[in-house]
Order: sequence, then structure tokens, then C-alpha cells
Amino acid sequence: MEVVEFWQLLNRRRRLARVWSLLWPLAGASCLIAYHTMTGSQISGPFMVFLLISWGSVGGLLALRVVRMRCPKCGNRAVLFIWERQSSCVACGSNAVRP
Repeated sequence: MEVVEFWQLLNRRRRLARVWSLLWPLAGASCLIAYHTMTGSQISGPFMVFLLISWGSVGGLLALRVVRMRCPKCGNRAVLFIWERQSSCVACGSNAVRP
């Protein structure tokens, strides 16, 4: 994989993890409304806890996919957190513009 392709893939994965982590309130509200519409009653607490844990687990796996990516140039971790603004390797400084 070339350096430019690697950074494009990393940015796509990072974007997906960020969007997933920001959409959980909307998803929870949607589940509440859909359940109330279908059954006419309130959703149970344990089921909402299950949904929250499921959503968080998937978000954690998406974030882990980003953080575990290795720089193609030096082999070290490319980023430390999904919320970092920089798009260059922490260890060697390689990025899509400056391979």
C-alpha cells in the first residue's frame, strides 16, 4: 500500500469512527421512538443498557481499527487517538503530502 492510499484509508476510517461516536444520542432517541410507536409502551431499562453497550462496543472497535494502523514508512503507530487533528505519523512525520 502506498503512503497516499494509506492516509486516505486512515482518514476514511477515522471519519467513520467519529461519526459513529457522535450519532449515539440520535440512535438512542430513534430506538425509543420506534419502540414506543410499535408497542405503545416505554422501552425497558435493561434493553436500553444493552443498546448502549452494543453501540459503544462497535464504536470502540471502529476506533481501535484506526489507532492500530501502522505507518507504511516507519512501521510505528500512525495516530494515537481518533480525535487528533493532525494527519501525519506521530513517529516519522510522514503524511499524504510529504511521504
